[in-house]
Amino acid sequence: MSTDYQITKVLGDPLVIRDWIIDGLPSDSVSLENAIFCTQGHRWPLMIDPQEQAFKWLNKTYSSTKKVLTKPAAANFVPEVKAAVKNGFPVLLTDIEDTLPAVLDSIFGKEVKTIDNMPMIKYGE
Repeated sequence: MSTDYQITKVLGDPLVIRDWIIDGLPSDSVSLENAIFCTQGHRWPLMIDPQEQAFKWLNKTYSSTKKVLTKPAAANFVPEVKAAVKNGFPVLLTDIEDTLPAVLDSIFGKEVKTIDNMPMIKYGE
């Protein structure tokens, strides 16, 4: 036990944290801890981001990576998310209302099953 315990010192990599701050993540301890939980957690994160700080940080962090930026109300929402998950691309959802689409339940729950040595996740129907 330590009186000055900090999650950022135990689970954080100073070089990665520096890059996050350069990419626009606020440098306060709550933001840094949340970023660590988001990147190292066993579930994919859901961020409530009224000031769009996380959106800007993630958009910049994944600027060189193919990603899918979509809204649940988009006409091609289901096929876009399905293709992104299938290809291992990050998905950034914006403009979510009070509830999440039920089609995302298995994804948020990371309900991954191995079939013939291949990781599979049931999506939608």
